[in-house]
Amino acid sequence: MSAEMKERNEPALENADGIYVFFQKIGGRLVPLYVGQTSAHFGVRVAEHMNKERTEMFKLDKKKDIHLLLIALSTPSGKPKRKASKTDMKTLDKLEFMLIGACLLKNQDLRNKQFKKFHESLTVPGFTNSDSKDSNAASRALRALLKK
Repeated sequence: MSAEMKERNEPALENADGIYVFFQKIGGRLVPLYVGQTSAHFGVRVAEHMNKERTEMFKLDKKKDIHLLLIALSTPSGKPKRKASKTDMKTLDKLEFMLIGACLLKNQDLRNKQFKKFHESLTVPGFTNSDSKDSNAASRALRALLKK
């Protein structure tokens, strides 16, 4: 799967399928609010969030703008895909799962419900959901390996 990530409004992406992340810029940090997936096209799914769920889902800092990152399924030529195949959907499921976990590391108040309990209960000593005092040589090596 190739992905095209956009933060600005592009009409071609409105009809694409993929993953989206709502976030805010707070104090110089990017704070993820919600990770979602759609096979009903970005334009349709994002409009649903903004019309019916905005007031409840995005209560962090109402003075800050909410931004949207789109990760669109793309054809081999780089054009946004309009219809996800079964294989594409499996890939999107895995990517959404991974991104929810990664976003929870940045914002424990992430609005997602799906997969959140799993990620919150997953403990790797010295790496995720544990005190640094629980660290051992293996967890320090893993942390060093995954550090950017």
